[in-house]
Amino acid sequence: PPDESKPSWVLLSAESAANSITLLAIDVEMIERRSDKLRLPVTAALVRCEIPEGNDAPTTSTLFSGFVDPSSVDAGWASGDAAAWDYKEQFTGFTHADLLARRDAGEMTPLSQLQRRIKDAMHAGAFLVGHGIQCDLRCLRLHGAALRRRVVDTMWIFRTKGGGSAPLKDLVAEMLAEVGDWADFQKG
Repeated sequence: PPDESKPSWVLLSAESAANSITLLAIDVEMIERRSDKLRLPVTAALVRCEIPEGNDAPTTSTLFSGFVDPSSVDAGWASGDAAAWDYKEQFTGFTHADLLARRDAGEMTPLSQLQRRIKDAMHAGAFLVGHGIQCDLRCLRLHGAALRRRVVDTMWIFRTKGGGSAPLKDLVAEMLAEVGDWADFQKG
């Protein structure tokens, strides 16, 4: 369990009544401190899909899409020390200099604001959906009993023929090819 004395952790609960099912899709790109493998979020997306009772069509809305400032967890990320930090450019698509420029331009949202958006979106009929979502939740420093039966991890649902986990990029290519232009998905 997380250390509750750390101010950056947020307890999620889902106590209010629900008249619909809500899917909260989360995707986080992160950097990693080499010494202890601590991961910090630098970009995130949070999309809500409301599935109402009856025959009404689902509605979707983007609750967040952008850069996240992880300084509340460790301000050392900005040091640029390649020996201390893996900036994971192959996944994020951003160099250390790119991230600093976004921070200096005021384009990064504090982690606490993203945590608040997720917490506010949770209710008794809400489910968090993601690919390898346990890593995203840990990186976002979210925890709580509300997650016990409210997490859907596509990495464990959609398996390859050999039984392994399919990369998200492959799942998107296979399942969403006819829905829109996903050719540049996760190109970095």
